[in-house]
Amino acid sequence: MCRDIDAASEAWRILNRLPVSPLSFSGPEGRELWARQYVGIIEVGEVSLEIYPKLDAALIEASKGEPLSSEETRDSVMRGLLWMLEVANHRDLAETATAHLEEAPTSFFDLFAYLLGKNLLPELERGVAHKYVTFTDNIGAVRGRINLVEQVSRNWNRLDRMSCLWDEFTLDTPINRLFKCVCRFLSERVNYLEAARLLVDCEALLSEVEDVSPAAALRDVWDLRFDRSVERFRVAFDLGRRLLAGVGHNLGVGSANTFVFLLDMNRVFEDYVHAVLESYFNTAVEEQKFIGKLLAGKGGIFQWADYYWCDGTTFWIGDAKYKHLAKGQHGALHFSELKDEQNGVDELTSLAGEVLSPADVRQLTVYAELVRRRELLATPPSLMLLYPFVGPPDECIADGVAAWNDSMFWLMPVLVRAQDIVGNAIRFPAFEAPAFECRVMNPATNPA
Repeated sequence: MCRDIDAASEAWRILNRLPVSPLSFSGPEGRELWARQYVGIIEVGEVSLEIYPKLDAALIEASKGEPLSSEETRDSVMRGLLWMLEVANHRDLAETATAHLEEAPTSFFDLFAYLLGKNLLPELERGVAHKYVTFTDNIGAVRGRINLVEQVSRNWNRLDRMSCLWDEFTLDTPINRLFKCVCRFLSERVNYLEAARLLVDCEALLSEVEDVSPAAALRDVWDLRFDRSVERFRVAFDLGRRLLAGVGHNLGVGSANTFVFLLDMNRVFEDYVHAVLESYFNTAVEEQKFIGKLLAGKGGIFQWADYYWCDGTTFWIGDAKYKHLAKGQHGALHFSELKDEQNGVDELTSLAGEVLSPADVRQLTVYAELVRRRELLATPPSLMLLYPFVGPPDECIADGVAAWNDSMFWLMPVLVRAQDIVGNAIRFPAFEAPAFECRVMNPATNPA
């Protein structure tokens, strides 16, 4: 079974053109499973493997010895993930509404089914998409127009057969066949009643659509072009296509009873943080901003900041790290809690989120110096390292300290729970942060 799971994840990696497989097996007998930043589900035969976000490890450990599939744990994972997906505005995962998901525990199949049904059903109720489709056949009476070439060449001596071409306004279209196929696929795996109801209602509205296999459904929409009549279905279409692309037929692992659907939590968290920053500072935040080069000349090792913005008179540079820096503790991480001997350890050990990585600090402070020289600033930009936080909201408070280059460096926890206002996911201490003005230096005295 381990070999089958590994083959399915490797096929998914190739399909998505990733450099490294999302899963790996290790240990003396190869039975230890290690997951990277991906969450989701891998189904091989009768075995279903669900991978949950690592940032919920504290909640899992605090569940008093209950197994991973406990209702409390699953509910927490799903609600947190749904909130991030909603705020991050992942179009390929459909617009979300989380009210019903708080009523019952869910699995990842339930999550996908709810997301698809919640977005697809309202659009189908507004009207199932129809399209004119051209048909050709030899029939006993004229319908549409006569295909003269076919009639003269093949039916020249058949007075009872007429080769005709005609158009039908039908709902048996490629996009509808894909919707029906993915609804049937999820219906066999869903346990959540609300999600099951949504899928059943969708199937009822698509009852006149032909049943096809996942491979056929995907093949028919390979070159689908969206026009105004089907543009409203794009979000549900993107999710449905991604779900069917994870079926064994399309993964090429030799089994139809294989399914893989994984989310890159690094990307989800980065998009979520971007939305939080724009809400909190009420300004446009640039993503992947080019801020300079480390070396002069051609090439020069380009540097790109995750987030770059100006709040009034203060320049900011932000970097999102999907690391559980506050793992095993009640509150957020503070600089005073970092032991001197920990700050000098091998940087590879920080990947587990136990300590603040020296590489992260160096990266941001170098970014600040590049911006200060390029913009001719009198003071360096403020810096912010953002990380996910699952503790109590009143403990989600940033901690700041001056860096070696005089930048104000903030460790900023980001709540991954639903908030009334998106910007409330981050919070500074009660006192105001020091103000850093975006003053420009005299070029003649600029050390750069």
